[in-house]
Amino acid sequence: MNFQDAKILFCSKSGDENCEKALHFLEQNCSNVIACRGDWGDDIPPEMFSWTGDYIFSYMSKWVIPESVLKRADSCAINFHPAPPSRPGAACVNYALYDGDNEYGVTCHHMTSKVDAGKIIMTKKFPILGSDNVSSLLNRSHNKLLELFIEIVSILIEGKDLPDSKEIWNRTNFHTRKDINEKLRRITADISREEFDKRVRATLFEDWRPYVLIHGVRFIMENKDRD
Repeated sequence: MNFQDAKILFCSKSGDENCEKALHFLEQNCSNVIACRGDWGDDIPPEMFSWTGDYIFSYMSKWVIPESVLKRADSCAINFHPAPPSRPGAACVNYALYDGDNEYGVTCHHMTSKVDAGKIIMTKKFPILGSDNVSSLLNRSHNKLLELFIEIVSILIEGKDLPDSKEIWNRTNFHTRKDINEKLRRITADISREEFDKRVRATLFEDWRPYVLIHGVRFIMENKDRD
């Protein structure tokens, strides 16, 4: 089968510039692409359950795609994860900064019913700089993920087999959004200044900020320069 004629389901995050660039590249080269966009908390679109075809591409999608949908792809279902295999799950940038990782990256892998557990196809790595924060590391990883997407799709367009990486997931580093909300973002009176700085660096980003919980009331830190 010619990849350009394949039936493709593209699942992505709503309102993201790089997601739209990835979709545009796919639509430029393939004639039958169905796009489903969503954000955290959105229901899976009904058309996803009725779709049948050849490939599923999940690109920064906020949905965990059900196994019943994955089975509708005759060729393969591929996820583009904006973190390295050492950081499966969510809050990847945050915990990489908090733990002091020296390296970050992005991962393309086959999808299974278990999140971020399928066979890895390809990764791209880059160093974490001492000056990096949540914003800069997210931006660099998202740009690198777009590079990876274009490279993988180009391989398929050329009719070549997908690479077979020997890298494996580190499941001990698996985190959820609940982990960052209830653990990493929370500031308590007994932490050291070093621990405070680590948590601020790892969580201060737009509306995602550290907080103090007093008598059940959450007080959010302001995002402003400190003396």
